[in-house]
Amino acid sequence: MADMLGAPSASDTALLDSSNATLISPAFASSLGHAARRLLAGRTVRLFVVGGSASAGAGGIGVNNTFDAKLTAKLNAHLAAAEASSGRTLGRIVRSNVAQGGTTSFWASLMAEALHGTQPHLLLWEYSINDHAVSLEAASRISGRGESRKFSDETMRYMLDHWLHRALTLGAPPPALLLAYLWDKQPAAAFKAGNRALCKRMPVPASAFNAQRPVLEEYSSRGAGFAALNMAAYVTKHRYGGSGYCPLVADGYYHPSNEGHELIADLLALIVRRLLHEGASEGKSSGGKGGGKGGGGQRSATAVLDLPTPRHLPRSPLPPSAPPDSMSPKLDALLSDTSIAPAVTIAWEPKWHSPREVMSSAQREVSTMLMSRNGNGDGGGGRGGSMIAARPRFASPTPPPIKLFAKSVKERADRKWMWLVPVCKRDNSSHLTMILPTNGAASNGNGGAAAPSSSLRAISYFGMVSPGARLRHTIGGKPVAFDAARGSFLANSWGYLQMWHVFEEGEIAAAPSKQPLEWKLCAEHVSGDQCKGFRCGLEFKMPMKTAAVGWFLALSARS
Repeated sequence: MADMLGAPSASDTALLDSSNATLISPAFASSLGHAARRLLAGRTVRLFVVGGSASAGAGGIGVNNTFDAKLTAKLNAHLAAAEASSGRTLGRIVRSNVAQGGTTSFWASLMAEALHGTQPHLLLWEYSINDHAVSLEAASRISGRGESRKFSDETMRYMLDHWLHRALTLGAPPPALLLAYLWDKQPAAAFKAGNRALCKRMPVPASAFNAQRPVLEEYSSRGAGFAALNMAAYVTKHRYGGSGYCPLVADGYYHPSNEGHELIADLLALIVRRLLHEGASEGKSSGGKGGGKGGGGQRSATAVLDLPTPRHLPRSPLPPSAPPDSMSPKLDALLSDTSIAPAVTIAWEPKWHSPREVMSSAQREVSTMLMSRNGNGDGGGGRGGSMIAARPRFASPTPPPIKLFAKSVKERADRKWMWLVPVCKRDNSSHLTMILPTNGAASNGNGGAAAPSSSLRAISYFGMVSPGARLRHTIGGKPVAFDAARGSFLANSWGYLQMWHVFEEGEIAAAPSKQPLEWKLCAEHVSGDQCKGFRCGLEFKMPMKTAAVGWFLALSARS
């Protein structure tokens, strides 16, 4: 394995270590073992990328030129060279970028099955910018700079803790984790033409890494295999003075430029190659430097994964005039319960899916990755699996149209279609009907045969509603209300209108095995509302009296 990718040069390794820019867990090398053995056997290694707009290609970079694309190309180039020199057939790394602008670590944990399935071999995370930005927004209601900072840090720790716990428990063996910490989102106004002062200022801010480091260290001590790269620390060490980190950032002076993506990829490739060289196969261990607590010591191939108890959801006080937040404590009780697991009942439609297409070749490829594990050790894509991502069942042969309300950016793949919610009818029927998993039954989302499921506890959806409209929900023929978790970051964790309904005890009657529960959605028109501003105050450009939904999520107790 050491000869496959080749040992990185001593000067490169020294440059990285001297920056104190990495935190590598003792179990990271052994966690790479599964991927290493697949490569040696000539098999594909799947690298999935979760993150925000920086990973999605924002800043004019494009999704095929991001640091993860460059990282994959660099590692595969080493594999090709090793194959040519040794005459031995080696596998390749195949990258799937499922980054979504505006999302957070918490969103990626909830949507994990739909994003990358239960068994990616390598999982690359990039959420430092968004976790920090969302936590600051959530902390804006806290008076006092010290208390606000404390709440923001606790929120960032909660988001990462939730993602790590989810990523490490989806399948066995768990994936090797790479975390690419970039830098803080800077105020865009400060970087208007003629004012580039902030990107020259040192040290480069690394709020997310500093806040989340205790979580990383705790998971490291409990056997999790990961490597975290702190780009802000590296840039502060090696680009002090002169142009600062201005050449590394693009449009808003926080999305990486092409030079920034290239540097990130180089450093990540150095980490992966070094750890593979030091001994990625089971039974082999070595020392190695990691740049701080959790980075040194022996990398045991038999490390026991003993995950910490999930953290509780940080909550902030609301203004006296605001309605009380009854949703946050309910969700906290569910999300901190290890017997509760999220399941994506409808995933988003990617931008390349045309409304006229039933399933394109690209969609078939993604669908294959979303198949459940069939027990052959490959995970995802096995024959006989069932789709994790599903569509709603429609009440008529003609389904509601899907619309692209977000601005379409050619080079980015994270613009999603949304289901247009039909107008409510007098008989309360709807052309948009979702099949929910219940105590005794679940559907495949397409009206197929019911299958055993676990006990439903809560449901959630992401939706956008313009002035003059509001959503009406009925479940099992009864009206239900949804609410936002206004006292926590969940009110801002993409979506801006991420809504929840937590079922009270006894609310769902035991359903017969062939009669799953129906969730119907329709849009009511509201008189008197006016659209003010260019986009009516919405992120998406929508016409008046319009409602659309993007994804659906269920929280259920494991059976």
